[in-house]
Amino acid sequence: MYRETRKIMHQCALCGSQYEYGYGVYNGRPLKLYGDISCCDTCWTCNWDGWAYHYEPKLLNYLKEKSLPIPPRNSKGYLPRD
Repeated sequence: MYRETRKIMHQCALCGSQYEYGYGVYNGRPLKLYGDISCCDTCWTCNWDGWAYHYEPKLLNYLKEKSLPIPPRNSKGYLPRD
């Protein structure tokens, strides 16, 4: 059985780190509320209760670029993950 040996790497839209995403290894998550961007599993897991304030400028810029609405903040005052 043939298995692809190349790694497909993506860059996290939030922290900038590289993560593998493809050929059976999916170490990232699409951010559906924020356009066509994605983040690494570390950022996803560490921000379980909403996006930390230092990520807001990046997220708000993506929303502005794509003319998408800003999602309402959650009960803790953070922008929601999903």
